[in-house]
Amino acid sequence: CAAITGWFRISANKKLFSRKSFMKRSRLLFFLCTLACLVLSGAFCAPALADELVDFTLNDFSTKQQISTSSFRGRVMLIIFGSIYCKPCVEMLPVVRRLRDTYEQAGLVVVGIDIDVGCDDQKITQFIKDHQIRHLYLIDTIKVARQNRVFTLPTTLIVNPQGGIEKRLLGVHDFEKIEGIIKKVLPEGCSKPYLPR
Repeated sequence: CAAITGWFRISANKKLFSRKSFMKRSRLLFFLCTLACLVLSGAFCAPALADELVDFTLNDFSTKQQISTSSFRGRVMLIIFGSIYCKPCVEMLPVVRRLRDTYEQAGLVVVGIDIDVGCDDQKITQFIKDHQIRHLYLIDTIKVARQNRVFTLPTTLIVNPQGGIEKRLLGVHDFEKIEGIIKKVLPEGCSKPYLPR
């Protein structure tokens, strides 16, 4: 864009174009530069790709077993990207725990993804204990987050049984809002919450 802009300026100074012609070319230049920026930023990616979860395989921190999201096809997934150093992420944990306790028997799979690469294992162990985390807790190298266009924390993805991202939520949200989305995508007959006696 800078090179093209420079060429137009030189051309204008040499009076190769009339003022009217120069204005038309300037508008064309602006359009082309804007188009180039959008393409480079990925704004013209196919909508279908943006709505699909990019499947991944990561190790669960507690069991060290490999967990593949593809194995949960047919079930609703609640995937939360966060960090132990992210205060809003910590604020979401009671909501996530309640959602898991309420809808796990209805088929909901809750997956937490920690992007604290290289963090001391003892800190993560203590964090899991302190916050009573019982859902899958995976450690990412940021690659999975980037593949799924996660650029802010916390980010919550609600994935339908077909693997499509039903909703992408940024920041902190309450139980009722997330529950409403989950109930819409749970298979018919499975959206009734589990109420322990």
